[in-house]
Amino acid sequence: MLTRTDLPDDPVTLTVTGAEGHQHTLTVAREVGGGVQLACSCAMFSREAWCRHAVDVLCMRLRALGVADDALDFALESAVIGTRAEDVAHDLDRALIAYGRALQRFDASRSASLETDVLETMGALARDLADAAAALADAATRFRRALAAAPDGIVP
Repeated sequence: MLTRTDLPDDPVTLTVTGAEGHQHTLTVAREVGGGVQLACSCAMFSREAWCRHAVDVLCMRLRALGVADDALDFALESAVIGTRAEDVAHDLDRALIAYGRALQRFDASRSASLETDVLETMGALARDLADAAAALADAATRFRRALAAAPDGIVP
């Protein structure tokens, strides 16, 4: 178990490369009481109070974001591990993956055929997509609420 003296005194600041190729700065700091302060410089985080970069950082997917520094990796792990921020980020990550897969299955099976079995399959895929979208909306809402629940973006 980590003690307060094991936690970094200064925020962990990372420069990550997003899927679109732009660089963004994320700052993560462990707060007293197990909260996490989180900020990202990207427009989506400013607009929607979450972004894929923040989810990936909280899920410790640094190498995928172009960060290959073991010291940063350790500092971030010390700041995030065992927090609610980590939990809600993993929930949102799973929901994003499930939604993406449901969307791919729907797109791959799209057909203009009027055959009964094809229409039934499309209906089942559409229901799966709707369920995945609803689960994603719920996970995104929980993530945003957790970040907004405390002052300065602190996640309890």
